[in-house]
Amino acid sequence: MLREDPYKLEAAKYRVREVVRNNLQDMDWSNNLFVGVAYFVFGEKDEGINCVEANVMFEFEREISGAVLAQIDELF
Repeated sequence: MLREDPYKLEAAKYRVREVVRNNLQDMDWSNNLFVGVAYFVFGEKDEGINCVEANVMFEFEREISGAVLAQIDELF
């Protein structure tokens, strides 16, 4: 259904991002990582980088977040 209607797809992607982002806490590194990658994949690159950088800044799972950030930097 979503492949047939690109407008519904965009609306669904927006809702998913907003629901997760609105319930995201700075200390929840796995959700920050998920949202960061989702934003990046959906074209909101700066917002995605900010989410992943928050993990590095707060020293949460620096190994994983740092690796993801390095990959994002390569693609950006």
